Amino acid sequence: MTGPVHDPTNCLPDCAPADPEDTPDIITAPIQPQKTDVAGRTVGRASCCGTNTSRILRRGIQWKPLILQELLLLGVEHGFRLATEPKTRRELDGPFFADWAKIISNTQWNRWSDDDKWFTSYVAHPANGAVVAWIYRQNDTRARYLEQDFHNPAYRNTLLRSFAVATVFAVLWKIGPLSEATIGHVGLYSTVNKWGLPIRDGNRTGLNDYVTNEAVGIPLMVGEDWLDKHVARPLERRIHSPARIDVIRVFTSPTRSFANLMSFHRPWFRENRD
Repeated sequence: MTGPVHDPTNCLPDCAPADPEDTPDIITAPIQPQKTDVAGRTVGRASCCGTNTSRILRRGIQWKPLILQELLLLGVEHGFRLATEPKTRRELDGPFFADWAKIISNTQWNRWSDDDKWFTSYVAHPANGAVVAWIYRQNDTRARYLEQDFHNPAYRNTLLRSFAVATVFAVLWKIGPLSEATIGHVGLYSTVNKWGLPIRDGNRTGLNDYVTNEAVGIPLMVGEDWLDKHVARPLERRIHSPARIDVIRVFTSPTRSFANLMSFHRPWFRENRD
């Protein structure tokens, strides 16, 4: 089912009424969006909810850009691994499908830690989950304009969908066809040999990254939502420097800023304001 962008769950306050001739099948973002100056004053009116883009979209998830942006994120992460980890570069050869199947069978599902550093497991992976969730939100017309508001059922539904997307990405990152299991063969070797001696880098599998990406990443995203609503927006009304406003947005929402880069926007970009 499709619907206009000026659905009350998507609208921003102070939007001008939309054209009553809106079609039921597509939504058209305004070419002349509602604007605010650096002090937060409205300087323009939009025919529907404010946006910084001009697009014709079907209501709901925009699957093509969502998948492409998530794949770009995957490529950036693997590129970082290849550039910084000799062990990843060392394990690029070998039979693809046979090694992939062996890694999945070697996964230690009864173990929590995968022996990564604390920062990697409990900061980097949750941040990754939040970035994945932001990429989903910027490609779902029902979610991209929403502010943090637990009383709004649309926001609660957005969190559930974000959790699901982050979970899927976490599984694909660990054991998918383009994962650390296939690019770098993490988990290929048994932890010890028959004499009890460590083999290569050990098994390095466990459950933590399947869980922390979404279980910690989604609350991290909600925290950034809260900071954007209660810290960044009020400061933007008082500050007259665009550069300072941009810095505030990046520092109060770093994972959202990174997700913006995956869609080739500036880090401080906001759909609902300049």
